[in-house]
Amino acid sequence: MPVSRIMKQEQEQEQEQEQEQEQEQEQEQEQEQEQEQEQEQDSNSNMLICTVMTRHSYTKYSTTNDKRERNQPMQSIHTDRLILRNFKATDAAGLLEYTSNPRVNCFLDGKMNTLEEAIAEVQKRINDDSHIAVSLKETDELIGELFFMQEERDSDTFNIGWNFNARYEGKGLARESAEALLEYLYMQKGARRLYAYVEDDNFRSQKLCEKLGMRQEGCMMEFVTFTKHPDGTPKYENTYMYALLKWEWLKRKESPSI
Repeated sequence: MPVSRIMKQEQEQEQEQEQEQEQEQEQEQEQEQEQEQEQEQDSNSNMLICTVMTRHSYTKYSTTNDKRERNQPMQSIHTDRLILRNFKATDAAGLLEYTSNPRVNCFLDGKMNTLEEAIAEVQKRINDDSHIAVSLKETDELIGELFFMQEERDSDTFNIGWNFNARYEGKGLARESAEALLEYLYMQKGARRLYAYVEDDNFRSQKLCEKLGMRQEGCMMEFVTFTKHPDGTPKYENTYMYALLKWEWLKRKESPSI
């Protein structure tokens, strides 16, 4: 066999081997991406439990049946006294103030101890519409946050939650922002059902859910754990579920006294 033919065959074999290696690398990359997505989904599911059991106010997404509109980035929402918006760099100090001393166990994992930690967290949230900063309209000072999670892509069911600075309690600000959130989710994000988990000793959050017209659907005994007993065993929390359907919300808007 001519040397040129042999060399050509060798080159062809090398090319085939290279192509096979490239295909294997692509398959490995795809597998890694799938694993990362699964891990991210698991992380979001854990966060959802924490987010929903909190304590204060809310405000965010709503919905129409237009998928294009559902996927639009959040615009600032203005109420009488508040602005609901994306987080920004100047929110770090305010975020640290209410996350450095969690009053509800579900926020213990998100406890921050330094301004540097808060700055890093704010940078993550700047383009994250699922975390909504709540600030005073007059000063733009951060007083808390709202959050929501869609159960799955294109789902009409959302989990909601809130976390507020204790200095602003007793002024109706949590309710004001939460009502704005409900309207946003129902009227702009296509929500049909909203629900929240609240720990059985989180009375402020339970009261807020009731003021929003949410029904208590039951109590899940020893549903989740955030802390441990002195002997190191998990301490499980009893958790209430509150929910509100869009038609119920519309009915309340038509008859505020309900």
